[in-house]
Amino acid sequence: MVFRCMNPIHTNRIDREMNRLLSTFFGETPQRSTGREPFAVNVWENDEAWLLEAELPGVEPAHLEVSVIDDELTISVDVPETEEQDVACLRRERPRGCRSRSIHLSTSIDAQRVEAALVHGVLTVTLPKSEAAQRRKIQVNVGD
Repeated sequence: MVFRCMNPIHTNRIDREMNRLLSTFFGETPQRSTGREPFAVNVWENDEAWLLEAELPGVEPAHLEVSVIDDELTISVDVPETEEQDVACLRRERPRGCRSRSIHLSTSIDAQRVEAALVHGVLTVTLPKSEAAQRRKIQVNVGD
């Protein structure tokens, strides 16, 4: 199974629409991260499925929820606050609390076959496309 890399996907509908309009004039353009996303993701696509990787360092599976509705994947993370005894926090750059990110995909997903794994702080989600969304080769018959 070969995946080709897709540009990062914005979750804002206005961003998606503007990118669609601009790409009709200038061709496909790389999208840049705004830095406001709650965690970084990479998305790839092939004929059968989408593959998503999300960086979630220090997140336990119990604090993670992955859901799919139609053509949208939502990842929610709830990292609890930790209080150390007898120490003063000098810097806290790793986020705590609730974070969520929804990714709109351009095809419908077979939600019954979605798989997710969290290994070494990287969440990998495989999202098989629905039968109707998969590319099919059509045989051309020779006519009389």
